[in-house]
Amino acid sequence: MSDAAADTAVFALPAELTIYQAQAVRDELRAAWDSGVRRFDISGVSAIDGAGAQLLASVQRQCVDSQSAAQAWVGQPQAEVAAALRLLGIRLS
Repeated sequence: MSDAAADTAVFALPAELTIYQAQAVRDELRAAWDSGVRRFDISGVSAIDGAGAQLLASVQRQCVDSQSAAQAWVGQPQAEVAAALRLLGIRLS
């Protein structure tokens, strides 16, 4: 993927980020990251548990480390997902 394409590419997170999908989503996130994707759409996530929250925290950390955190998240999390992230102390910038 070219740098320009990677700059505009967005990885759409799946509706469910739970332990049952964690391994597959982690692998997809890793492939997207390795291809240069630094933007992630959280708006479609409707179910999340600790494993899903851990994945999001990991993505956030990678974005902070690569200095791309300010533009990493596209869309707003659904109310239930936002509440769960707040409860767990995870702040997506």
